[in-house]
Amino acid sequence: MPDANFQPAILLPTFNNAKTLRGVAEGALRLGHPVIVADDGSDTPASTLLDGVEGDVFVHTHPHNRGKAEALRTGFAAAAARGFTHALTIDTDGQHDLDDAPALLAAAAANPTAFVTGCRDDNDPAYPAKNRAGRRWSNLAIFLLSGRRVGDSQCGYRVYPLAMTAALPCRAGRYGYEAEMLVRSGWAKTPLAEVPVQTIYAPADERVSHFKPWRDTLHAFAIYGRLGLRALWPWPYRRWPEPTAQQRAARAAWWRRVWAWFDPRDLLAAARGDDVSRASVAAGLGAGAFVANLPVYPVQTLVAVYLAKRFHLHPVAAVAGSQAAFPPFNVILSAAAIWLGHLILWQSTPAWTDFTERTWDFHGVRTLMEQYFFAWALGGVIIGLVMGAVVFLLAWAGLKWVPKRAG
Repeated sequence: MPDANFQPAILLPTFNNAKTLRGVAEGALRLGHPVIVADDGSDTPASTLLDGVEGDVFVHTHPHNRGKAEALRTGFAAAAARGFTHALTIDTDGQHDLDDAPALLAAAAANPTAFVTGCRDDNDPAYPAKNRAGRRWSNLAIFLLSGRRVGDSQCGYRVYPLAMTAALPCRAGRYGYEAEMLVRSGWAKTPLAEVPVQTIYAPADERVSHFKPWRDTLHAFAIYGRLGLRALWPWPYRRWPEPTAQQRAARAAWWRRVWAWFDPRDLLAAARGDDVSRASVAAGLGAGAFVANLPVYPVQTLVAVYLAKRFHLHPVAAVAGSQAAFPPFNVILSAAAIWLGHLILWQSTPAWTDFTERTWDFHGVRTLMEQYFFAWALGGVIIGLVMGAVVFLLAWAGLKWVPKRAG
């Protein structure tokens, strides 16, 4: 008897894959589910390439290229309109092994509210080195933004619950949609299931890629920056699916959660953990070093803890990094920030007499702050970003020498 909670369609977003589209579509039909093709303005229309293919194939065509994100949105809307509950997305460049599709669909059928993603073997010698590096940085960014651990944040072989795609407001275009969906599903506490998949790598001279390194890398930075600003905002995230009464009741008391979060044993475990865990420790130290340069000394520790909370860092690491502003270094950092900020804002260096020929009572300090606060803040942010990045890179390199946990 069909499961009303799991009625999948196969979604093929495509753009200029004339050599491989027909074969992928015919293979997808053999999976036993209807196929929806979202043609993103290909030079040769998908309807022409698929003429004569027998089976339930529905083609939706964009008049011009709008990017993979729009192709996915078109496909999701078409699948939902036809009464399907899930969409298995398969790229049409021929890299996805269709023999892995049943395992992805089985994982989604076992938990219809789960977001199921493929996970490629990044130790495969055929895996392009630049793709491997980009994947690892993307995995780290998604963890810092959402707390979601993913093995392969860039694999397009996925099963999307269509109700999830409708509920979570992903605004990113092109390839950024897939990364943003991982972040927002992490915020929503949506279950995640990863399934190992194989990749078919064509010879380098036969590969078809629409990835533009400079454009798409800058686009990714913009997306992560936007999501980072949202992560800083303390407004609650939308949950999908909504937690049950039993799940709410089973949640630990707040003081237990706080204690578990501050537990230093977790910090030590992370330092000996996988690459993402170690990078998160290094990022905590870097975030603390950034805070050390800001003009927030009375609440410096609170700011470091807040950043740790919003970006899924260990609070002990963040507070430790913020101690870079411990006297007398705070005087040096403040002076450097004021000097740099003043130089940027007014193209001149601060007058030494403003500091030496001043009464240090309440009125004198207030006047000095009014005169130099914005310069201090601007210089502190710039120096903080540089210092935070340096601390992060040094800590990450140093943690590579720490033995990993067995197993």
